Amino acid sequence: GGAGGAGGTIIVEKTSGDLHYSELYLGVDGGYGGSAASEQGTAGAGGSGGTIVLKAPGKVVLESGWVESYGGNGGYAPSSGTYGAEGAMGNLQVQASAVEVNGHFGLDANWDHTGTLDVLNYSYIGGDGVLRNKGLVNLHDGSALYTAQVHNEGTLRSVAGMGSAWLTSNTGKVEVLAGTSLHLPGFASNEGLLQVDGTLHLMPVYDPCMESLCEGPALTASVTTTETSSPTAFVNQATGAIAGTGTVVVDSEGMGTIHNLGVIDPAGQGAVGTLAIQGNLVMGATSTMAVDIASPTSYDLVTVTGNVTTGGRYVASYGPDAVFDVGTTFNVLESGSLDISTVPVSGSPEVRVLPVGNRIDLQAVSRVPAPPPPP
Repeated sequence: GGAGGAGGTIIVEKTSGDLHYSELYLGVDGGYGGSAASEQGTAGAGGSGGTIVLKAPGKVVLESGWVESYGGNGGYAPSSGTYGAEGAMGNLQVQASAVEVNGHFGLDANWDHTGTLDVLNYSYIGGDGVLRNKGLVNLHDGSALYTAQVHNEGTLRSVAGMGSAWLTSNTGKVEVLAGTSLHLPGFASNEGLLQVDGTLHLMPVYDPCMESLCEGPALTASVTTTETSSPTAFVNQATGAIAGTGTVVVDSEGMGTIHNLGVIDPAGQGAVGTLAIQGNLVMGATSTMAVDIASPTSYDLVTVTGNVTTGGRYVASYGPDAVFDVGTTFNVLESGSLDISTVPVSGSPEVRVLPVGNRIDLQAVSRVPAPPPPP
């Protein structure tokens, strides 16, 4: 059978002002591959989906409607009982000063977003498509990204109320502003920055039917690393960082575990604050706990409601006005219980790591700042 034809291109353009996309369905699917006409014949591949372009000098406002660019199905070969390859999904391109979603927008295409996208109150993007953010996405109260895959390479930000995204991967920055919350169902592995100053809900294994969201794809995720194999584990990879002064809730009710192979940095570099984790924490061999110390009474702290399995290293940084003597202790981690089978090491020569009960202290072994050399 012959190959299916590729989908075409549709351009929707407004030459002035904003373009409002409302109650409109556009489809540029690929053609079906032909089936074999003889016993020796082979099945044709499906054609690739086409391209839909939305253009305006102002904003593009996605109020309702759908865009579709599926690849065509492959044909059938009766002799082998096989089908030809399915065509690749096509693309959505949006060319505008900014994009807003103000309603329910269906995406059955690949969309590489650049620029600024605001998903306004109680609005969402859903469908079988792939949203790849390379710019800025602002999630407002009650908003959601419910496409088959969401890849963040730019900034995904919760700016008001409660937002959610079925996040597949993060190599950029996920930012939860103070006073907001963000739910990430199905997100199981982080390679970028999670800046948490509000409340971040990590749900590595998630069934959308629990919340009557079965219109979208069912999401389940399991994690397998050299450190762990657990269906309720969230892995902060070696390139990942978790920072801020908010709360991270693991597995919805705080019953899951963060396996940290990267950096945990309360408040962020150069700042002092407390980061709370509701769940368990495993510090892997490559992990770093970054601790900023401003004074003997002002320093970073991580609190964990569950068990902490220690490991990795603790690295201290000192503020410009930090002054303390030998023996000064800094309580930098508190937990419900502590497993110190692997004692963490100090990455800073001025302090040592001191497990005490269910907490970890850093204790000064030299004065900071160092005394001047004798004349």
